[in-house]
Amino acid sequence: MNDESIKLDENTTLSELPEWSSMALVSSLTTIQSNFNVVADLDKVYSAITVGDLYKAFQ
Repeated sequence: MNDESIKLDENTTLSELPEWSSMALVSSLTTIQSNFNVVADLDKVYSAITVGDLYKAFQ
């Protein structure tokens, strides 16, 4: 997901992202958790519909 033409905000739905998949989710979670030493609420991650929902899963 290295397409700089894609503009994200909290209301962007994950289904709008052309390369989004379950593998992209796992990769993103792993990267965020290891780089920022945070843990996501997996229930919130699995129910996420928007970028904002994913953000909230880490709070």
